[in-house]
This record gives sequence, structure tokens and C-alpha cells, in this order.
Amino acid sequence: GSEPAADQKPPDKNEALTRAIENGLAFLSRNQQPNGAWICKVGYKLNEGYIGPENENIAVTALAGMAFMAQGNLPGRGKYGKEVERAIDFILSCVRDSDGYITKHGSRMYEHAFATLFLAEVYGMSTRDDIKAKLKKAAYLIVASQNKEGGWRYQPVVLDADISVTVTTLQALRAVRNIGISVPKETIDN
Repeated sequence: GSEPAADQKPPDKNEALTRAIENGLAFLSRNQQPNGAWICKVGYKLNEGYIGPENENIAVTALAGMAFMAQGNLPGRGKYGKEVERAIDFILSCVRDSDGYITKHGSRMYEHAFATLFLAEVYGMSTRDDIKAKLKKAAYLIVASQNKEGGWRYQPVVLDADISVTVTTLQALRAVRNIGISVPKETIDN
């Protein structure tokens, strides 16, 4: 390649990256629903298509919340702190009181795992006292639904396993352990 002229400087890649991140976060902010969720198709893949209605999605909400946090926004603090706070509100509203399963519109263990990971990430950064109890229940549901081979499947039942569900649940359990919530060693070992 040719060298830039002495009075020209090459484009700043960090500046372009920063601009791309800001554009992405602005897009997420514009598309967040008033209840804190993000919308996408909720359903399943069939052949080359995807079957299901557009609805609030727990995993997309958790991942969007973590994207804001990765840029330094905290619950209620920073340019997108309100978006993070609303994402927390939505995720917590989806935790079933009976067993801690984080689900809505028929969502599955993928969504539960990403939501558990998100709650573990926000736990130490929020002054809210409604996170820990629901996070513990969510983590215990993961532990209780591990099958005999050491994996997890689409639903919180101990039947068989799927590698990608297992990976997401392990990420969530690691985050839970990192903040001091007990996860049995044998669950991780299995």
C-alpha cells in the first residue's frame, strides 16, 4: 500500500470502532420496549425458516443489557443506565416464583441461562434488593435440571442434553459463582 501524505493521517480505527459501538447502542435504545424488553421472533427453526410470533425475548433483552454494560453503563447510571434498569425490570418480571424459571412466551433454557448470566452481572452493580433472591432461584433451577450425563436441554427437565444449552448454563453458573452464590462443585464437574 501507499503511505499517506505527510499532512494526511490514516483513519483512526479506534474512532470508527467507537462510532460503530455507539450506533449499535443507540439502535438498541431506540428499539427497547417501554417494559424493558426487546422484541424478536419467539419460536423455533423449521427447515430454512423460523416459525413463531414476534414477542418480547428474554435472551435478547439480557444480551442487550450486557451490551450496554460492556460500554460502562450501569443500572441507573451512565448514558444508557435507564435502559439497563428497564432490562432488569423486565427480566425480573419473568422469574417464576414457584421455581425460579425465567421464561415468557414459551421461552426455553437458553433464555433462562442468558437471563441468569445478566442478573449475575448486574447483581454487584445495583442497589436493588430484589435481584439476589430471584437470581439464587434461577441458579438452583439450573442445578436441579442437570441430567445424569452432566448437561442441560431446552426445558428444565432431566432427560437429555444439548451442547449449546449446556454451554450457556455453564456460563451462567460461572457468573453466579463469581458473585458468591453457592453452586455445587459436582454440578460443574459433571
